[in-house]
Amino acid sequence: GGGTRHVGDNSPVFQLAFDLGREIARSGGVVLCGGGGGVMRAAALGARSADGHSIGVLPQNGPTDAEYAVETGMGDGRNYVNAYVSDALIALFGEAGTLSEIALAMKLGRPVVYLGHWSFLNDAGLPRMPVAASPADAVGLSFAALGLLPGGRVDAPVSLPTIHDQTANLARLAAWVDALS
Repeated sequence: GGGTRHVGDNSPVFQLAFDLGREIARSGGVVLCGGGGGVMRAAALGARSADGHSIGVLPQNGPTDAEYAVETGMGDGRNYVNAYVSDALIALFGEAGTLSEIALAMKLGRPVVYLGHWSFLNDAGLPRMPVAASPADAVGLSFAALGLLPGGRVDAPVSLPTIHDQTANLARLAAWVDALS
């Protein structure tokens, strides 16, 4: 998880995300992110630097540095897909989208590890999540939360959400809001 359009390529946050992507790839994991700029770009480039793989789950068609791209057409609703498909979530510097992915991962029972940011949520009444000191530590904690050693594989099929066409439901919602306001 993570991403912000305001993280420059030479910033410490970009380097942290790059190192995280590289560590995920070295450990046999796949970077799954929002596919945009900032930390998402950095993590994808980091994975590539270690001959690893990355998947960008994009809100719509657009440029990405991820190796593979899925264009959902869901806008920020793609955060649900990111949280649902991920085996574990490593949250580093980000914005509201990252926060929504953290919350969704918690609701879905996915392990979450905080890296260099978001640890204040542990003091906010939410379930306590481990705080990593480095990208390698974050990857190790993520694999451990899954009962695996780095390099291990999750022995289960990829879990995909069922997303039904909501056109009729949203039309009813709009009509009710119009009628009641």
